[in-house]
Amino acid sequence: MNITSSDIISSFSKHPLYNRMPKNFTIADGNYFCPKIEYVQDVIYPAFKIWLISCGLDKWDYKWDCDNFADAFKLFSCAYHRLEMDDGIVGIGIGVINYRSRGGMTSQTNLKKPKGRHAANIIYSEALQLDENGQEKFGFDMYFLEPQTGDIYDLTPEEFKSISTVYI
Repeated sequence: MNITSSDIISSFSKHPLYNRMPKNFTIADGNYFCPKIEYVQDVIYPAFKIWLISCGLDKWDYKWDCDNFADAFKLFSCAYHRLEMDDGIVGIGIGVINYRSRGGMTSQTNLKKPKGRHAANIIYSEALQLDENGQEKFGFDMYFLEPQTGDIYDLTPEEFKSISTVYI
């Protein structure tokens, strides 16, 4: 499934928690492919982790921190999409966000989330949704991925409102 840059903008401007655009919002292309979230978790992220290990970049340090992991996952996903997935001629709907994390536990594996300024990945994923008549239709959902662990997690309303940068 593909979405347009307008769909991405609407996901923020019409979002019930946010309903405004982050301060820095960059959309590089006009259309994006939405992978299934299971594909990201089961195929793309494990390949990314293998690549990180092969480069000796799988551990956090002051020269390789959260924004480097998030940028690397975005670019790795773009390259993987280009080389391994045959879905047409559009880029993949995976980007980077900067926000203020409240800490706490991830919703998927109960790992501790960092507290303070943080970078993570935003994933626009294909999803079945119900239309106004209760009929199933294909749409998309926004997911957030911690690129250091592969965890998919939700942002709290405060975290969502704190997003200062989105780059797709």
